This record gives sequence, C-alpha cells and structure tokens, in this order.
Amino acid sequence: MRTEGGLRYAEALALADRGRWRTARTRCLAALIEDPNDPLTGSLLLRAEAEVGRLSFADAESAVRRLSNEHPNLKGLRMRAAGLLARRGNRVEALHEARAILAEDPDDPAAHELVAALSCCEDDVTESLLHYKMALDLGGLTRPASQLAALVQGRRLGEPASTSARILANASPLERLALRTASSRAAGHAVGALLVLGWALGVSGYVWLGAVSLALGSALAGWRTFCCLYICWNRQQLSRFASAIAAAWIMFAVLLWMGSQMPRVVLLVSLGVAVAIAELQAARKRRRPRNPPVDAAASM
Repeated sequence: MRTEGGLRYAEALALADRGRWRTARTRCLAALIEDPNDPLTGSLLLRAEAEVGRLSFADAESAVRRLSNEHPNLKGLRMRAAGLLARRGNRVEALHEARAILAEDPDDPAAHELVAALSCCEDDVTESLLHYKMALDLGGLTRPASQLAALVQGRRLGEPASTSARILANASPLERLALRTASSRAAGHAVGALLVLGWALGVSGYVWLGAVSLALGSALAGWRTFCCLYICWNRQQLSRFASAIAAAWIMFAVLLWMGSQMPRVVLLVSLGVAVAIAELQAARKRRRPRNPPVDAAASM
C-alpha cells in the first residue's frame, strides 16, 4: 500500500515530466512533510528549486550527489545528478555517467531514456532512437516528452509508420493528436507558407485576403504551440510564439504602409542607412585604442 508521501511524490514526478516545476515543487514539499528523510523526494525538490531559479544547478547537483553517496543503492539519485549535470551544460560528461549507469543494468528503461535524451543532440541520432526503442520494448517510454523526442528522431531517420504507432500505442487520444502535431515538420512549413502568402497578398493590394492568410497561419501556429505546451510546459516556447506572431502582423502592417508610401520610404531608408554607417564608423574610431596599456600583449 502506498503512503500519502509516496503518492505526492508520484504526482510531483508526473508534473516535473511535463515541465510544471512550480507545482511539482509544492507537491515535493507536501510529500516531505509525510516523510522528511525520503532521498528521492528531496532530490526532486532540489531539481525543482533549480528549475524555478531558487537554487543554482551547480548547488543542486552537489546536494544530489551527497544524497547519492549516502544512499548508494538508489540508482535514481545518480540519474538525477547526471540530469542536473546536463542542465549545467556538461552534456558530454552527463552522457558518460548515463552510459555507466546503463552498463550496470541494461534492462532499466529509465536508464535507456536518459541515454537517449542526452545523445539526441549529437549529429548521429541513431543511438538516441535505438535507446528510445529499447526503453519502449522494456515497458518504458511513458512520458509524453520522451515520446515526442522519439517521434522526432524516428522521422529524421526515416523510420516506418509502425515505429510511430508503437510509440503512440498507449497515449490518450488528445496526447496522440498533440504528439503527432508537435512532431510534424509539415505544420511548421505550412505556418511559414501562410505568413509569406499573407505578406505577398497584402503588398499586391489584396489586403483582406492577406489578413485571412495571416490569421490562418497565426491560428495554426497557436494550435501547434498549444500541442507542444500540452506535452511539456515551456515558458520560452510561449514567448517565441507570441514574439513570432506579433512580428508577423507588424511586418504585414509595415509592408502595407510601404506599398502606399514607396518613394518616401526609399528616401528615408537611404538616409537611415547613411546615418547608421557614419555612426558605426565613428564608434569604431572611438573604440580603437590610442595608448595601449603597459601590460598589453606584444602582438598588440
């Protein structure tokens, strides 16, 4: 029978898998009230503290490694430390640690997922997809973020449709739709094509048709962003969507104005370019050192 603290830890872990770090932190704090000495909950709390900016990733990694030394039989602590090492930017070292953990237990699906996630940014993604498929064979690959990464790697390597069907077999209908949309490259291409078509129609005088095309592109981009955020919440993804759509509509308005004011625009742009070139040259002269310091390198 699972304790209340264990249930809260499971909830926190599921929230962390979806990028909901603030809510996961709250669940970890509640779980630690029930069991203050649980090392797995404590390590997840440290990761959440680092993700929300309350703690540096270096300090979180050091604390998790101390917990791992105190509980050497808990492999999950070593895996979490490797994940924090990767978040610090040391992906190569983290990948070496993950491979060492996998070598100790080749039948652990979580270790395969960790190795796959850390090796997916290399030029050759064959190893990443191989470990994702092995995790799937061993009963793993249940996290939507891992499923999305596996779908993307499979598409890049030209895997058959049966591989995607296996990855999506246990997903709910909404998750399956979100994963297919987020992993599709065609959706991104369609967004770009609709935006460019809208700009072209606007410049050609078909303002309403251009606005409709731009609105369709914005709606499709919004749906794809929603699917990505449903799989794993990422504030940067939301900011990128808002910035891109705002820039698209501003560009549409600028192009319409330029179409009606073309002679004046050409004159203003020419004057602006001349002023910018003059300012850059003046700034370069100001930055050029006239009297180098005494301890300057000989090559200077």
